[in-house]
Amino acid sequence: MRVAKFVAKVDEKKLFIRKLHPEVRGMFEGLAPHMSFPMRLCFRICGYFQVC
Repeated sequence: MRVAKFVAKVDEKKLFIRKLHPEVRGMFEGLAPHMSFPMRLCFRICGYFQVC
């Protein structure tokens, strides 16, 4: 029972940060033009939808 309660409690918490720091975002924006097509697309989508 204790393990099940622990798993349920951990499952409810949001463990990952959903935003990037402005410095990291700036680094990605600076590097994106030099990346291959799939990565450029990912970073472009990230910028449009404020996912990062």
